[in-house]
Amino acid sequence: MSRLVSESRSALKHFVRHHETIIWLVLIVGVAAYLRFRGLTFQSYWYDELFSAHISNPAHSFKTVVDMTLADVHPPVYQLMMWLSYQIFGYTEWAGRLPSAIAGVLTIPVIYLLGRDLFNTRTGLYAAALAVPNYYLLYFAQEARSYAFLYFLSSLSFLLFLRVLRSRSRLNLTLYIATTLTLLYTQYFGFITVAAQGLLAVTYICVTGWPNRPLLRRATIAVGVIGIGIAPLIPVIAAHSAIDEFWIRQPGPGFLAAYLPAYFYSAAVAALVLILLCIATSRLFLKRQWSWERFAILVLLIWVTTGYLLPWLRGFVSQPVLTDRNTIMLVPPILVLAAYGLALIPKLWFQRVIGVSLIAYSFYILIFSLDYYERVRKNQFRETAQAMDAFEPVLPVYTLKFNDTKYNVYFTQQGSSLVAKDASELDSLLADHIAPPLFWLADALGYTLQTDIDERYGLIEVGRYRFKGTIAVLLINPAAATRLTLKPGEGMAGERKVVYTSASLPGHDADLQLLVTVNKDDRPEFNGEIYIELLASDGRIVRSHRVKPGPAPAMLMLDSSQEAVRARITLPAGEAIPAAWLIPAGSG
Repeated sequence: MSRLVSESRSALKHFVRHHETIIWLVLIVGVAAYLRFRGLTFQSYWYDELFSAHISNPAHSFKTVVDMTLADVHPPVYQLMMWLSYQIFGYTEWAGRLPSAIAGVLTIPVIYLLGRDLFNTRTGLYAAALAVPNYYLLYFAQEARSYAFLYFLSSLSFLLFLRVLRSRSRLNLTLYIATTLTLLYTQYFGFITVAAQGLLAVTYICVTGWPNRPLLRRATIAVGVIGIGIAPLIPVIAAHSAIDEFWIRQPGPGFLAAYLPAYFYSAAVAALVLILLCIATSRLFLKRQWSWERFAILVLLIWVTTGYLLPWLRGFVSQPVLTDRNTIMLVPPILVLAAYGLALIPKLWFQRVIGVSLIAYSFYILIFSLDYYERVRKNQFRETAQAMDAFEPVLPVYTLKFNDTKYNVYFTQQGSSLVAKDASELDSLLADHIAPPLFWLADALGYTLQTDIDERYGLIEVGRYRFKGTIAVLLINPAAATRLTLKPGEGMAGERKVVYTSASLPGHDADLQLLVTVNKDDRPEFNGEIYIELLASDGRIVRSHRVKPGPAPAMLMLDSSQEAVRARITLPAGEAIPAAWLIPAGSG
């Protein structure tokens, strides 16, 4: 038995020794996958994600998705990937973010291969490990936007580009062309990646001896096929380039000092990475003769420099396009170069201490500083949409600043009957005196409505839902509603309650709804209950309702067949006088 155990241990050690790299890589990719799929739907879609989800609605046709995407400022591949995910898995947040999460996971082995092909296996493993807890790569791997595809496809394109330089493999050439075309049809910043590759191809040909006929042949094929492939995009790009108003502002010359800490959500981590970059770059000047190592360093430096410089210079002659998230494709080469700097440190134990410390602190930032999987960061469209959907009765929803399509994404995904419309339609209805008596007005730029429509038409707020970055206000249109006069009655002995009784209810041939509000915002400590009762002429209670005050008003149906002639409202003593309104039933 002991001999069998000994042989098993020996076999296991032999296996681990001969497959150490694969084991480490599988472990690294496994941790990356866990981080990128954990809490994938914890955060609500925010504004830009809802824009993507609206375009990729599975009810749209393939052509509709392409046309809508090109009408904006993006090429269509990412939206089509998102549309396909919705078609397969359903119109949900999880399906919408799935393509980005997959791209985020696949980026890790690509970064490993970049580090290995450029330098060595150790550099590849270091780079992959550094990428796992990287805040920027993780954040955008959980967002339903094209940024994860941008850094994945840019990295993969560069990996295949380097292999095409050194190999006559037709497979590598075919994969490079296909990957690069996919990149260009996914994000226009992919053209910067291709520009850097063109510069490097010329450099490589010059340093390896002119003419390099096989390489020139491969380059000609690649340029020709990619040029023909992107021909349909050229008119679209020209039209997009003519846009003269955009939200992006041209950054100053010190933008990198802000971008680098943003990638890691830490100035300390950014400083350590910068030191490792300097160590790696110094090798370029220590060796005078050409070598693949020197060229590999040059590859990463030109990749990063071109990625920053071209969009920054473009901003001086045309519409600015440079932002930190648009440069996310440069995070992988920065990590590879930093990993090479780490691998150059003389003592292996010192390399590991620095590497483990860097990775451990990155995890500390995610788990403790950021509370990444527990703290709400994005505007909570989902929660606001759910609140409006849960409210009874069903009411019209109007939104400001073209947010109707954004809220409608969630109404559709939640199976709601609500349909949001733009507030311009509400404005027209109010002007024509045909607006509904009660409706929602929602926005997504803070906790107050950025409009004066309530002041212009004398609308009265009777309820409000507020979640991070979003707000939905319930408004009464006084022109279509009747406010009841309430008279305070005697307090209820020993119960510290006060009673309010309305004047006689107006006659009605149709059903009405009694709406009662208490200004809870002024008294947040109010934890009592409100009793609403409809009384007959002889004092009998025809109908009653008991509710705790909240952000929305209490509602009670007043049937046309009922003999109620008066309303009675009871609430804790010391509270503000409630407000009561009558509106037509089914006014939504």
